[in-house]
Amino acid sequence: MSGQNNDKEKDKWYTIAEASRTLNISTRTIQRRIEKGEYNSKKQGHNRLVLIPEQDKSHDIDFDIITTLKQNIKHLEAELEESKTRLKKAEEEAKDKDVWLTKERERHDTITVQKDAVIMQLTRQLGDAQKALEMKNMPWWKRLRLDKGKKEDEN
Repeated sequence: MSGQNNDKEKDKWYTIAEASRTLNISTRTIQRRIEKGEYNSKKQGHNRLVLIPEQDKSHDIDFDIITTLKQNIKHLEAELEESKTRLKKAEEEAKDKDVWLTKERERHDTITVQKDAVIMQLTRQLGDAQKALEMKNMPWWKRLRLDKGKKEDEN
């Protein structure tokens, strides 16, 4: 093939499968390029060998980059899955804390209602005690008039 450097130190003979992997292209593409005369080939035993010029192996670097990127993607996907697992665990813990917080709020509300009922009862008892004290400190004749007034109101 014209324009190709056949220097044995730079160019190397590959089987079609090896050339396909090296250049990261399909075996059919290699065969088409041989048919078009883009690559030299020869038959060696049962194998067809393809001469790949060094300049075409620059695809090798691209292949390495692609391989590295694919590995990085797999690593990132694994990290993502781990993050999802941690997030799910945190959400479950938060849900448990929400349940606990709801129960504590309900308990607090119950205690508040009970406390308010006790305060109301004590306030009534205090009022009754103050009235009883006022009655006790009144002269007997005022208490007698008050008792008569109550009896008349009841009738």
